[in-house]
Amino acid sequence: MSETQIEPATGLWLEGSTPPRPGVPLTLRPGIQLFLANNPSSWTFEGTNTWVLTDQGQAIVVDPGPVDEPHQQAVADWLAAREAHLEHLVISHGHWDHSGGAKPLAALTGSSGVTDLRGSADGTPLPFGGDSGEHLLVYRTPGHTSDGITLLWPRHKVAFVGDTALARVNPYIHHPDGTVTDILESMDKLAGLLDDSWLMLSGHGPVITSPRSHLVRRMTSRQRRIAEVRAHHEDGLVEEQIVNAMYGDRGEQTRRAAAATVQALLAHITERN
Repeated sequence: MSETQIEPATGLWLEGSTPPRPGVPLTLRPGIQLFLANNPSSWTFEGTNTWVLTDQGQAIVVDPGPVDEPHQQAVADWLAAREAHLEHLVISHGHWDHSGGAKPLAALTGSSGVTDLRGSADGTPLPFGGDSGEHLLVYRTPGHTSDGITLLWPRHKVAFVGDTALARVNPYIHHPDGTVTDILESMDKLAGLLDDSWLMLSGHGPVITSPRSHLVRRMTSRQRRIAEVRAHHEDGLVEEQIVNAMYGDRGEQTRRAAAATVQALLAHITERN
């Protein structure tokens, strides 16, 4: 029996619990499945989360992951086994670990390709579920990148937030495309849209419970980082010295992300001066 034929596990992947196995779907609740891509790294943590939504024979895939044939095949096989038509293939932002698998998955499923929602006005409905009147809502949430979006599924009280929020850390800012000003505004927007009865489903890592409280904590953490960088900057430290002071030696990939974040924080501080 192949991994794609294994009966899906059910439950939430929460902080501190074992992540799902790549290729084996985890059903969070009826109509919401998580497929974890097998691309772990210091940038992607355990890998990219691909979310598969189903309703009345229709499906939406959010973030098909990187180009990875077994990953896209697992999603396509799962949809085919349930005779679910892939109505929309959505990316939360353009980073390759989220969007690279779009064309392969479209080819495997016969779908028309990406439904690009990244220029949508806040609150734009995305119809879903045939004649049920079901829909999702699209909101712009830039910051990690300039093109980030979030999808809200009000019936299930879940928000697919891409890399705007993560369970364990604040996502890095892909400066200069992403900005601290934008990420703070996006987090504040989400805190106003969601209460703590919702779930946030990120592009990497575990499910975020109590999202409004989580966002408030993470915004406070961002403000502490801003104050820390400002203090170093006022002490005369340059960018590389600030990265060393705040992050030390954590490996090349982590250091690159840290450097991008420090650049973004310095730009934010300069804008506010």
